[in-house]
Amino acid sequence: MTPAKIVSTICRAILPPVLFKPVARLQRKCNKIHARKALTGATRLHLGCGNHVLNNWHNVDLEGPAEVIKWDLSKALPIASNSVELIFSEHFIEHIPKPRARKLLLSCHDALRPGGILRLSTPDLDALIAAYQQERLRDWADVEWLPATPCQMVNEGMRNWGHEFVYNKNELFELLRECGFTEIKSVEWRKSDHPDLDKLECRPFHQEIIVECHKTSR
Repeated sequence: MTPAKIVSTICRAILPPVLFKPVARLQRKCNKIHARKALTGATRLHLGCGNHVLNNWHNVDLEGPAEVIKWDLSKALPIASNSVELIFSEHFIEHIPKPRARKLLLSCHDALRPGGILRLSTPDLDALIAAYQQERLRDWADVEWLPATPCQMVNEGMRNWGHEFVYNKNELFELLRECGFTEIKSVEWRKSDHPDLDKLECRPFHQEIIVECHKTSR
């Protein structure tokens, strides 16, 4: 639990609601000021980083090591418009509901400079359904996920690990288009034509959707 969460939990426990609400508002305002300051001058964002901290990137998540900038990514990024060159996120977008994912992607589009690139990796619903149809229960054995039955595999893949909305390629591409991204294309795991986006994924490959897309240059 982060220090901010500890403080919030203590305040909720000891303060009546009429006092807790303004304290919570003040805490959110302080968090935003701190995150905005920490992101000043950032040109490369790693969103939903968890414990996987990338060197020479601004790593952002709600929790994580001390060097991680703490921010709730279901909210708009506290960063200036047209200021970021690259954004990378691996296995995060499936952890927030689709309306919040749309808000985050709109915020990413706003933060990127014209010509900037977003690279996303997320589990593929179509790959999960194919594994279900073919009863391949050991596809994820290397990450210690061994569902007992095909039915359990689909349910666990959709609901476990905090998953909120699992995409297939069509759904994700359409959402990215709605948020203003162009030149949307599937790319290979740990490979990119852009050196700074090459070899970034840390998770083993399990048929994820990996996509790069652009903010159109003016």
